[in-house]
Amino acid sequence: MDKETLIQEVFTKLVAIHLTDFPPINHVIRTRYSVHPDFAMRDTTHFTYNKPTADLNSMQSGNQKEANWSGKKFAILVPFDKLVLSNPDQLESFDNCDTYFVGDVNLPEGTFIIVSPAGIEDLLKIKVITKREIANSLKTCREAGYFDKIVKEITYRIYLPIDQRTYKIKDLILELVNEMGYDQNYEAGKYNQIVTELFDVQGGFHNDSIYAKLENYSLGINNRIDKVPSIIDIIHLFEGQNIRLPLKPNPYSDALGTSALYNNKDMVDHEGKKVPHETLVLLHSTFDDKAWARNFLQASLNPNYDGFHNLQFPFIDAEYLLQIRKLKKYHKKIRQYIKKYKKALRTLPSYIIVECKDLPELLDKKY
Repeated sequence: MDKETLIQEVFTKLVAIHLTDFPPINHVIRTRYSVHPDFAMRDTTHFTYNKPTADLNSMQSGNQKEANWSGKKFAILVPFDKLVLSNPDQLESFDNCDTYFVGDVNLPEGTFIIVSPAGIEDLLKIKVITKREIANSLKTCREAGYFDKIVKEITYRIYLPIDQRTYKIKDLILELVNEMGYDQNYEAGKYNQIVTELFDVQGGFHNDSIYAKLENYSLGINNRIDKVPSIIDIIHLFEGQNIRLPLKPNPYSDALGTSALYNNKDMVDHEGKKVPHETLVLLHSTFDDKAWARNFLQASLNPNYDGFHNLQFPFIDAEYLLQIRKLKKYHKKIRQYIKKYKKALRTLPSYIIVECKDLPELLDKKY
């Protein structure tokens, strides 16, 4: 089977479904990276096909956050064959639960956009509809509960705020899937391997992809930068008691004396001065609201720790990502992130930087 045959025999039986709180602008779905590149390097656009995506709890979502799609304002339904042809070389994974494209996605003719009442204000702002159209439709379309507006061969199906009527967007999606002539139960999974080979896509879950690693890299740096002021506060708390970090002995990420809290032991500071257990209890009680900052600092000061929760990790991540040719177009932004990260870390006391394994060298390294 070649690409053309696959598109004609399989992709024409699929409608891609994208749920979102944001309307497309000029018929383009923009990624988070496209809109806010300094916030997160998430540059993928995700769909299911023939059925809406399921809601996920925090254990299922892969990022410890609930994924609730039932309350979204917009559902975008796109004939999959036209979607692929309109966005060449962007398909990256084909799966009924998560089919995604890299970058912004152009919406072809034949696209339907379901608009819940909560999304009407957004359409007014981007001038897809007018207040007069809404007012007239409230008079003429009360029984149907919606009206269609076609803009450049894309149909907006706009559901109206009528009395106490409520709409479940997933039910609306399934109704429209049937109306468009697609089978909700069509099994395209048997073609996953063929799609992977013909379109040279990676397949698999997004959370395991290089694009997820790229996103986690940016989020990890921003998270650490946000915590730097709290890290400095913690250092100052110890300095206020004439304690110089790291504490010793420090065999198990105990540079701040966390383990000593539970085993009732005294410690000594970096200069050999005794640090009573009572002092440690007092200090730790003052930064209970700085748990992440404490964890970052403690892991970074531990010479035996190599892992995600230290300040050194993003440098290792950057080096890995800059070696991937497929991510070449992001290399400049990867370097920009590491540059701002270095700037933030250099506000830490110099004696702390020196005590963090490899950190002085990483701060001086060019990427």
